[in-house]
Amino acid sequence: MLCLGAGGAGTAITVNLLTQADPGDRPHQLIVVNDHQDGLDRLRSIVAQIDCTMEVEDVLNSDLHRNDARLATLPEGSLVINATGMGKTRPTHYPH
Repeated sequence: MLCLGAGGAGTAITVNLLTQADPGDRPHQLIVVNDHQDGLDRLRSIVAQIDCTMEVEDVLNSDLHRNDARLATLPEGSLVINATGMGKTRPTHYPH
């Protein structure tokens, strides 16, 4: 699973998966990408308090093209969540 954004929504989704979801329903790996280190640090401190065997990888990245490339490498059937502020806090388009 790839979650783009580690703000309130991304953190809530991550915590829910780690604590509420049936272990058999959890993804094997959760990748959370954020464009600011402070959001990843906050998420990491919350995840550290949760007893769970699911791997959570946090990635600092603000390059939209790198996110597109990461998305292209996900296995078929992967869940992708847009928990960014895109459209709310910044433009919804970018030059190619």
